Amino acid sequence: MADLKSLNTHLEALGRSKPNRDAREKLTQGLMSKWDGVCVTSAKALCNWGDAESIAAVREALVFLAGKPARWAAVGALSEAVAPKLKAADVQWVVQLLVKDSHVDNVPSLRPLLDALPSQDFLTQLRRAQTGAESPQRRTWLQFMEKYSTNRSQQSERSG
Repeated sequence: MADLKSLNTHLEALGRSKPNRDAREKLTQGLMSKWDGVCVTSAKALCNWGDAESIAAVREALVFLAGKPARWAAVGALSEAVAPKLKAADVQWVVQLLVKDSHVDNVPSLRPLLDALPSQDFLTQLRRAQTGAESPQRRTWLQFMEKYSTNRSQQSERSG
């Protein structure tokens, strides 16, 4: 356990330093660790850098992990880490992740991504894609995500 703690401390320090090839390689390797804590620490460090290459690496890791069963905790943590870095152009891959690329048990852990995206764009694409949802459980989660986003959109319209 002490080894994991020291590894995470090292990865955090890399995220506070300026990006370089060596550090990026270590952090990218950490994204694929079997240890969720190492994966999450690496993702947070890369998101701290915030450059396109770092965010793409976290996004790829998120898509990979979301497709695996029983990885909901790591999926949720990576979603929280990358969400503030999302742009309107990311709506399409997030919808694809929700509808097709994620294991159904991980869908609720992707909710932080919704908060970072423009509600109306997300809702439009989600409604189009829902017809491709293959299981009743996934359709239920997608309906929940749609209601959540609709409520968020209405609240922002009232306050804006």
